Amino acid sequence: MKTNVIRLLVCLSIVFTLLVSVVAEPLSAASQNRTQRRPVNTQAIRRTAERQVSQNEISVIKQGNLNTGRKASQVTAATLNNGNIFIAWEDLAPIAGQQNEGAAGYVLMFNQQMQQLGTSIIYTPARQSFSLGDNKAVSFANNNILIVYIDKEDGGKGKFVIFNPQTKRIYGPTVFNDTQTEWISLTKEAGSNAALIAFHKKTGQTGSGKLLVVNSSGRILIPVQTFNSLGLTSNISASLLPDGLMFLTFKTGFTYTKVIDPYCHIAVDGGRITGQFDPIETCTLGNGNILMVHSHGRYTIHNRNGDTIGQPVTLLAQGANKVMTTKMANGNIFLSAVDRDGKVSCFVLDNQGKIVKGPKALDKTTDPNVKTIAQTNFSGDRVLLVFGGRTPSYMILQ
Repeated sequence: MKTNVIRLLVCLSIVFTLLVSVVAEPLSAASQNRTQRRPVNTQAIRRTAERQVSQNEISVIKQGNLNTGRKASQVTAATLNNGNIFIAWEDLAPIAGQQNEGAAGYVLMFNQQMQQLGTSIIYTPARQSFSLGDNKAVSFANNNILIVYIDKEDGGKGKFVIFNPQTKRIYGPTVFNDTQTEWISLTKEAGSNAALIAFHKKTGQTGSGKLLVVNSSGRILIPVQTFNSLGLTSNISASLLPDGLMFLTFKTGFTYTKVIDPYCHIAVDGGRITGQFDPIETCTLGNGNILMVHSHGRYTIHNRNGDTIGQPVTLLAQGANKVMTTKMANGNIFLSAVDRDGKVSCFVLDNQGKIVKGPKALDKTTDPNVKTIAQTNFSGDRVLLVFGGRTPSYMILQ
């Protein structure tokens, strides 16, 4: 009897073990299947986080060196409708009959891959020393390019030249101001077939602010007009308004604003802006207001009458020696500022003037006292920065 009981207990134990294993196996498989159906995609989470961060950051998409000389200064750049990049600068140049080198103005074209197209072309005579000032360029709808500059070895005269898309000079040099020229501003007009040139015409210890309009073939459409007769006119900057008029800001002791019509007549005399303003760059926002960037490192927003909207916003606490703005395809403004140590910081502002990206401190410096940096739109929401100096280079940012 006792033996039979023991045998029964052993059999029950074996059956129980078998039942447990049969039930546990599908449960384990089901649990494993559930785990396989719902994996934790850590890569996707990381990519999403990186994308969210990158949307608020300015990125360097591409960078490299340019074969644009050995001591490039007075660098300027313009983007053509076909996507090519036109760059002009002053650099060392041989002087006929002399062993020592002088300097001259050069131009060169690059494609969207930043590959050089052709060879560099000289557009000013070789001089004994570096002599260009306020070298600026814009491209027109027909892909011709206008370069405006000050010829310091020719009495500081204001001159311009026109190049075609094949970098062939088709007009100029032409003198638009036959006395000492200062503070050139160059802005395309509505329609993109003409440009407004604003400058200070120095006369003795004083002078006046002047305007003229040049078209894409080099014809002067509107001869020189006076927009300021109060004396020394500095910090001149113009920006195209949505209705085709120009917003102009300048200093004559204090800061003043005016709106100029296509015939260089004063449409709105905004008068003096009250407050501490020292503008060195202006651009038009998508809402039609004006972004005004000042040398003390702050920016303000104004309407076309010059009235200040809101409070100043600080970009660089240590101040700025140079500021460049470019309107991108999405309507935002890409802003680069060079501080007094030559360090470059970049920002993106929306159409209301709010900072949406940046600051992005670049790992490059430039001479804060010489124009060795230029900026132009590249493609879409990308911007090209060109650096001069002894090793000219570029950066494409987004």
